[in-house]
Parts: sequence; structure tokens; C-alpha cells
Amino acid sequence: MKIRDNGLTDVLEMRGGGGMLVVFGLPFLGVGLFVLGMGLGLIPVKNGPPVFFSIPFGSIFVLVGLGLVFGRRGCRMDKKRRTIQCWSSLIVPLKQKLYRFEDFTSVSVTREVRRSDKSTYIVFPVRLRGEDDTKLDLQEFRQYPESRALAEQVAKFLELPFADSSAGAEVVRAPDELDLSLKERVQRSAALQPLPEPPSNLQTRILRKDRSVRLEIPPGANVFRSFGKLIFIPIAIVELVVLGVALNIFFKEGGVIGIAALVLIGVFSLVFLFVFVRKVLPVLGGGATRVTVTDRELRVERRSAFGSRVETIPADELEELLVAPTPQEEIEKVPALLTGLVQAPIVARSDTKTIQFGGHLPEAEKEFLAAVILNALGQ
Repeated sequence: MKIRDNGLTDVLEMRGGGGMLVVFGLPFLGVGLFVLGMGLGLIPVKNGPPVFFSIPFGSIFVLVGLGLVFGRRGCRMDKKRRTIQCWSSLIVPLKQKLYRFEDFTSVSVTREVRRSDKSTYIVFPVRLRGEDDTKLDLQEFRQYPESRALAEQVAKFLELPFADSSAGAEVVRAPDELDLSLKERVQRSAALQPLPEPPSNLQTRILRKDRSVRLEIPPGANVFRSFGKLIFIPIAIVELVVLGVALNIFFKEGGVIGIAALVLIGVFSLVFLFVFVRKVLPVLGGGATRVTVTDRELRVERRSAFGSRVETIPADELEELLVAPTPQEEIEKVPALLTGLVQAPIVARSDTKTIQFGGHLPEAEKEFLAAVILNALGQ
């Protein structure tokens, strides 16, 4: 469902269905009606399918098509009545349910895995949650920023806390703080929290200059990310083998076969270069990470023997900073012998961007670095 602009300040209306679903559903409806017509003898066809096949098959397609083309659902949130009315329809109204604002205590975003026979993917459901496991599913997106934007808008309208556990650790923010950056929230507090004592085995070098802080995080093996990228090495080896076979054909055969092999050489050469340069070399030549915190931005520079990559979040847009555990479904991708070495990263988030760093550091050091960054933002 998406929020519909109705011009009313005390009513928030969400509707789903229609749009591209209609385009997607029309072929189902058309095929279903055609097959059903053949089964019922309404469409004369020589050697048509038997009735016991066409009627069930056509009915299923018709039902799916009707649902996609004519199915609608929505929720209407009314501040004056303090009610949430949710409904669904298929040409005519089918179901309605009425909730009270008091039934819910927060708006949540979670990170969940959806599995089917052919695919596995991540979604970020937006829900209203209440006591005693009361919940109302509003929408789920595959892109986190879309879910976050919807959840924040609903939380502000209902004046409910926004509970975000999509990063692995729950972060709860009051509705009047949803438009405030982390910097503004820290500066709002009565006094800056004193920094904890640094860990005795601190690996990160901390440099302070004026009102900025620079963290020099040494290189280290982030087991999960390294494993995920190093699996490209056997892929690159296979590509080299195919490349060698293609070169052999080119020099021995010539002619059309040789030209075809030459094309194959070019394609595999490009793929090999992309995989090896973009995926393998940065892992093999991984270097230090430099995190710079100023009153203007959080800047993360990852350096390696093959270049550097910079990501930034403006200080006025940075809203969350936490040490988040690695999701279970990501840990499952790592061989069992290595799962104990998987570490949680430091996560910095705005409404539109997420940056992770320092995953290989000890837990106490990551907590200390997060406190250093918070302290720098509050100055």
C-alpha cells in the first residue's frame, strides 16, 4: 500500500492494488477466460483440451487475474475518530476491520527473509504493533529506505514511537525526534556523556584536531565479507580455463570457428577482469579504514593496494549509529567452521543510506568507537 494524498491533515489514507498489477493480471485473466471458454464449449476449437483439464486450469487463471486486476485494499487512519479502518475488495467490498489508535504502541520495521522454490530475498515489513502480539501489516518493500520512509510518516501521524530492528539491534525513536539528526539529538541532551575508558587492547588510532575526530582502523579479516568475495576466485579460475580453450581453438582452427572463439575470448576476458578487479583484488589487498567525523559529515574511506572507496553521510542527515549483529541468514552463508568468527559491524544510517565499518574489531572496541563518534557529533 502507498499513502494517498487526500488533502486532509487529520486523515491518512493508504491504498494498494491497481497500477502495474492490472497490467500483470490481464494476461492471466485473458488466458483463463479463453481456456475456460474452450472447456465449456463457448469457444469452438478443434482438438481442444479435455474438460477435466480446461475448467480447473482456466478457473485458477481467472481467479488470479481477477485478484490482480480488480483487487484493492487499504487503510484509513482518522485522527478525529482515533480509528484505523482497513478493508479489501474484489469489485465489491469483501472484508473490513476497525482498530483503535489505542490498540497499537509502536510502528516497526524489521528485516525478514522470504523463501520460495526458486528464490530467496530480503524484505522490510512495516507494521503497527500493540500489546499481546497485536499487529497490523501495512506494507513490505525490498528496499529499506522505502520502508523507513513509510514507517516514519505513519509514526508521526499516529504520534507513536518508531522501532527499527532491521539492522539487527532495535532502535526506538520518539515521534517528535524522527526529523532530528543524531547530532541534534545529542546536542539536545543536558550534557555530553563522558567517554568510557578505552579498551586495553585498542587497535584503532584516534586523532583529534579542533572539532573533528579521525579514526584509523587497521586492516583485518572480516570473515563473512571476505568469504563472500573470495568465492569469486574459483569463478575466475574457470574463466581462465575457458579462455585458454578458446585461444587454442583460435590458433588451431581459424576461419569461422576461430572468429567465434575470438569473440568468446573477448567476452570472458571482460568478465574475468571485472570479477577479479572488483571482487577479488580488494579482498586480497585490503587496507585500513579511515573514519572522519566533523560537524559537517561522517566520512568513511576504505583504502587498499588497488585504490580507495569513499562513502559519506552529512551530519545533518545521520540519524542512527549502532553496533548491530550480523543477521542469521547471512551467517548461514559462511562455512560452519567459520561462523564463530563472524563479527558485527558498526552501522551508520540516514533515511537514504547505510554505511558499515569495523566489523573485524573486538566488541568492546566497536562500542568505544561508537561512543567517540557520538561525542564528536555533540561538540
